[in-house]
Amino acid sequence: MITSINPATEERLADFEPLSPDRVDEVVAAVHDAQRAWRLLSVEERARPMRRLADLLRTRVQRDGALITSEMGKP
Repeated sequence: MITSINPATEERLADFEPLSPDRVDEVVAAVHDAQRAWRLLSVEERARPMRRLADLLRTRVQRDGALITSEMGKP
């Protein structure tokens, strides 16, 4: 188990199950396959999912910012 801890308070923030070496290999292979398809897309086709990702990140900025800050041990 991998535990994320706020170093300032020692509060446990989250626990993560580590990936096995075989699972890491599967994920890396999937990323390579996706990249092969991605490079064939036009700039316009690539922009659509990137815009959706940007929209999603904007909706989570407060939550994600607070989590990142706590993981760094900042008040």
